[in-house]
Amino acid sequence: MDWFVLPDLWRARGLEVQARLRPEAVVESAEDGELTVHHWWGSARLTGVTAVTASALRQLSEEWTDSHDLIAGMPALAGEQGSTAALAELLWACQEFAFLIELRLMAGERSLLTVKPASYAAKLPALGPDPTCRRLSKFAFLHRGEEELELASATSTHRVLLQDEETSRLVTSLVTGPVLHPGPGRHAEAICHLLASIGMLEGTETEGGTGMGEALLGVAEFPDLLLHQHSRFGSHDGGFGAEFPFLGSLDPSPAVPRSAAENMITLPVPDEHEVRARDPLLSDAIEGRCSLREYSDEPLTLEELGEFLFRCLRIRGLYGPIPEANMPYQASDRPFPSGGGVHDLELYALVTRVTGLEPGAYRYSAAQHALEWIAVSSADFDAVLQGALRASSAASAPPVLFKIVSRFERMAWKYRSIGYATTLKNVGGLY
Repeated sequence: MDWFVLPDLWRARGLEVQARLRPEAVVESAEDGELTVHHWWGSARLTGVTAVTASALRQLSEEWTDSHDLIAGMPALAGEQGSTAALAELLWACQEFAFLIELRLMAGERSLLTVKPASYAAKLPALGPDPTCRRLSKFAFLHRGEEELELASATSTHRVLLQDEETSRLVTSLVTGPVLHPGPGRHAEAICHLLASIGMLEGTETEGGTGMGEALLGVAEFPDLLLHQHSRFGSHDGGFGAEFPFLGSLDPSPAVPRSAAENMITLPVPDEHEVRARDPLLSDAIEGRCSLREYSDEPLTLEELGEFLFRCLRIRGLYGPIPEANMPYQASDRPFPSGGGVHDLELYALVTRVTGLEPGAYRYSAAQHALEWIAVSSADFDAVLQGALRASSAASAPPVLFKIVSRFERMAWKYRSIGYATTLKNVGGLY
C-alpha cells in the first residue's frame, strides 16, 4: 500500500496522491465502535473502530483527500500520545476496505490518472522493484470509458482512467514496446511503477491480484480470461445478473420466433408408451456413451429425426410475463434447462441422408414440432458441412448436422455480464 502511505516519496517527484472511497460507498458508524460501509458489492462491517478512524473514512467517502494531509492530520485528531495507534488503525481499516479506495495521481492541478478498484479482491497498490520491461501486458486493453480513455486488464483487479494527454500518449506507447526507457515525460517513471504495481505491464500480471499463477498465464488466451473475469460476481464492477437494462425502452424479443408456415414439414410425434417400453436405463445410457466419427451408410428415418427433436427441443408450453416474479417477459418450457427460462437457442438441421426428407437446410420450429425449409446455396451448404468435418476429424458427412444458434438479444435484454456465459451453459444443457 506504498502509494497510499508514502506521500512524501511522490511529493519529491512533484506529484500528489489523492484518495477517496468509491462514489457509491456510504460510511455508517455507531457509538459502540461498529463501522459499516455499504458499497457496490454489498456491505462490510468492522467492530472496535475508534471515532478517529471513522472520521477519516467518512472524509474519504465525501471528497478526494491528499494522503499526505490525511496521515499528517492523525496526531491532531488522536492526540500526540495516541497518534501511532490511530495511524495503525487507519491503515488497517484502509487495507480492509482496499477494494473501495480510488487513487488519483496529481501533478499540481492536473490529474494524470485515476486508479479504480474493479474487483472485490482488489488490494492497495504496493511499490515493487523497477519494472524490467515497460510494455503493456498482453492481457491489458484500452477502450473508451464513459468519459475518458480507460486501461483495463483481464488479469488485474483495477482499471485506470487516463485523464491527461501526456499520460495517454505514454500508455499507448507501451503497446508496441518493449520500452526500456519510459520517455521524456516528467512523470513517466512514476506512472510505469504504478502500472506495474497493479499488474498492467508485461511480467507483472501476477501482481494484479486475481490469484492467477504463472503457469496459467503462460498458456491462457486473453478472450478466455476476460470472459472468466466479467462473468463472475465480485471480479468486476460492471452490471451483473438479471438487471433488465432495456426494460421500458425496448420490448423483449418473442419467446417463439416467427416461422414461414408455407414451408413447414410436420414431423412425426413418438408414441410415449412405446418409447418408455424400449428406453434404456439412465445409468446404461451414461455408461455406454461414446463419441463416434464414423456413420452408417443407412439413412436416418423421418421418424427417428422427429423423435430426437421432440424429446430434446420441443416447446412444451409458454408462460409469463409475470412481473411480480421479476419475469417481465414470456418464457418457454422445454426438455432442457435455460437460464431464466429465456431459451435463446434455436436449432438448424443440415440434412444429407434422411428417408422422406429432401437434402438441404432446415430450421426446427420447436413450437410446432416441424421443419422449416431454408433456401441456401449449395456452396454455403457444403462450406458449413466441410467446416464441421474438419473440426471433428470425421471421415464422412453425418446424416444430419445440427447447428445451434443463439437469439442472444433475449439474453442481453435480461442479463448484464453473464449473458454470454449463460448462453454457453444453455448449450451444455442442450447437449
